Amino acid sequence: MYRLILSIQILFKYSNTSTACCGSYLTSLNVHLQYMSSVNSTSAAITTHFGVPQGSVLGPVLFTVYVAVVGRLIGHTRIDFHQYADNINIYTSLSSNSTDLMQLTLCTRSLQH
Repeated sequence: MYRLILSIQILFKYSNTSTACCGSYLTSLNVHLQYMSSVNSTSAAITTHFGVPQGSVLGPVLFTVYVAVVGRLIGHTRIDFHQYADNINIYTSLSSNSTDLMQLTLCTRSLQH
Protein backbone atom coordinates (compact mmCIF):
# COMPACT_ATOMS: atom_id res chain seq x y z
CA MET A 1 0.00 0.00 0.00
CA TYR A 2 2.85 2.36 0.84
CA ARG A 3 4.37 1.87 -2.63
CA LEU A 4 1.08 2.80 -4.30
CA ILE A 5 0.74 5.95 -2.20
CA LEU A 6 4.36 6.89 -2.94
CA SER A 7 3.71 6.31 -6.66
CA ILE A 8 0.77 8.70 -6.53
CA GLN A 9 2.96 11.42 -5.04
CA ILE A 10 5.97 10.90 -7.30
CA LEU A 11 4.30 10.24 -10.65
CA PHE A 12 1.63 12.90 -10.42
CA LYS A 13 3.46 15.40 -8.21
CA TYR A 14 0.64 15.47 -5.65
CA SER A 15 1.12 17.64 -2.58
CA ASN A 16 1.58 16.02 0.81
CA THR A 17 -2.01 16.92 1.71
CA SER A 18 -3.44 15.31 -1.44
CA THR A 19 -1.28 12.23 -0.97
CA ALA A 20 -2.42 11.94 2.66
CA CYS A 21 -6.04 12.09 1.48
CA CYS A 22 -5.46 9.28 -1.03
CA GLY A 23 -3.60 7.26 1.59
CA SER A 24 -6.40 7.66 4.11
CA TYR A 25 -8.94 6.55 1.53
CA LEU A 26 -6.89 3.53 0.48
CA THR A 27 -6.21 2.30 3.99
CA SER A 28 -9.92 2.46 4.80
CA LEU A 29 -10.59 0.05 1.90
CA ASN A 30 -9.14 -3.01 3.62
CA VAL A 31 -12.34 -5.01 3.14
CA HIS A 32 -15.58 -4.24 1.36
CA LEU A 33 -18.57 -6.17 0.14
CA GLN A 34 -19.42 -6.53 -3.50
CA TYR A 35 -22.63 -7.79 -5.09
CA MET A 36 -24.60 -7.65 -8.31
CA SER A 37 -28.08 -6.24 -8.45
CA SER A 38 -30.74 -6.16 -11.16
CA VAL A 39 -34.37 -5.09 -11.23
CA ASN A 40 -35.79 -8.15 -9.47
CA SER A 41 -32.87 -9.84 -7.72
CA THR A 42 -29.61 -9.33 -5.87
CA SER A 43 -26.72 -11.77 -5.66
CA ALA A 44 -25.11 -12.82 -2.41
CA ALA A 45 -22.48 -10.37 -1.17
CA ILE A 46 -18.87 -11.48 -1.23
CA THR A 47 -15.97 -9.99 0.70
CA THR A 48 -13.19 -8.49 -1.41
CA HIS A 49 -9.79 -7.31 -0.25
CA PHE A 50 -8.62 -5.57 -3.42
CA GLY A 51 -9.91 -3.08 -5.94
CA VAL A 52 -11.73 0.20 -5.87
CA PRO A 53 -15.48 0.36 -5.25
CA GLN A 54 -17.51 1.25 -8.34
CA GLY A 55 -18.54 4.89 -8.38
CA SER A 56 -15.88 5.96 -5.89
CA VAL A 57 -14.54 9.48 -6.17
CA LEU A 58 -10.92 8.34 -6.34
CA GLY A 59 -11.62 5.47 -8.76
CA PRO A 60 -10.44 7.32 -11.89
CA VAL A 61 -7.31 8.59 -10.14
CA LEU A 62 -6.38 5.14 -8.87
CA PHE A 63 -6.99 3.59 -12.29
CA THR A 64 -4.67 6.18 -13.82
CA VAL A 65 -2.00 5.44 -11.21
CA TYR A 66 -2.17 1.70 -11.89
CA VAL A 67 -1.90 1.99 -15.68
CA ALA A 68 0.75 4.74 -15.56
CA VAL A 69 3.01 2.54 -13.45
CA VAL A 70 2.63 -0.35 -15.90
CA GLY A 71 3.54 1.92 -18.81
CA ARG A 72 6.62 3.17 -17.00
CA LEU A 73 7.73 -0.38 -16.14
CA ILE A 74 7.46 -1.45 -19.78
CA GLY A 75 9.14 1.75 -20.98
CA HIS A 76 12.25 1.07 -18.88
CA THR A 77 12.81 -2.24 -20.69
CA ARG A 78 12.88 -0.62 -24.15
CA ILE A 79 10.11 -2.92 -25.37
CA ASP A 80 7.49 -1.24 -27.57
CA PHE A 81 3.93 -1.14 -26.28
CA HIS A 82 0.56 0.35 -27.01
CA GLN A 83 -1.80 1.29 -24.21
CA TYR A 84 -5.46 2.22 -24.43
CA ALA A 85 -7.57 2.31 -21.27
CA ASP A 86 -7.02 -1.05 -19.55
CA ASN A 87 -5.62 -2.81 -22.61
CA ILE A 88 -1.85 -2.96 -22.96
CA ASN A 89 -0.11 -4.72 -25.84
CA ILE A 90 3.63 -5.29 -25.84
CA TYR A 91 5.41 -6.12 -29.05
CA THR A 92 8.94 -6.63 -30.22
CA SER A 93 10.89 -8.50 -32.82
CA LEU A 94 13.19 -11.25 -31.71
CA SER A 95 16.39 -12.19 -33.44
CA SER A 96 18.87 -14.90 -32.63
CA ASN A 97 20.51 -12.31 -30.40
CA SER A 98 19.94 -13.31 -26.77
CA THR A 99 19.74 -9.62 -25.76
CA ASP A 100 16.29 -9.32 -27.35
CA LEU A 101 14.98 -12.27 -25.38
CA MET A 102 16.55 -10.93 -22.17
CA GLN A 103 14.75 -7.58 -22.68
CA LEU A 104 11.41 -9.34 -23.18
CA THR A 105 12.01 -11.51 -20.10
CA LEU A 106 12.89 -8.42 -18.06
CA CYS A 107 9.71 -6.72 -19.25
CA THR A 108 7.42 -9.61 -18.30
CA ARG A 109 9.13 -10.13 -14.94
CA SER A 110 8.81 -6.46 -14.02
CA LEU A 111 5.08 -6.66 -14.68
CA GLN A 112 4.69 -9.69 -12.42
CA HIS A 113 6.06 -7.99 -9.29
